Amino acid sequence: MPGGLHPPPEVTASWPKPNYVDPERHDQALLIICFLFGALAFLAFLVRVLISFILYRKARIDEWILIAAMIPTMGLVVIGISR
Repeated sequence: MPGGLHPPPEVTASWPKPNYVDPERHDQALLIICFLFGALAFLAFLVRVLISFILYRKARIDEWILIAAMIPTMGLVVIGISR
């Protein structure tokens, strides 16, 4: 039966052997991506919340949900950067 969750055996046989002793790492890429997209997300969050609170002088439920969602999001960004 073609398809499914796993690739065919001939495909997995063509993969290189895993290197568990000295694996290839991409730590710098993770650091850059976390920092870049974390900063962009926080900037968009800050602009929206400041416009809502200062310009419109009211906060609707979607702003409060956004504030609550940014707490774990920034936590994940910090974890990604500190790895």
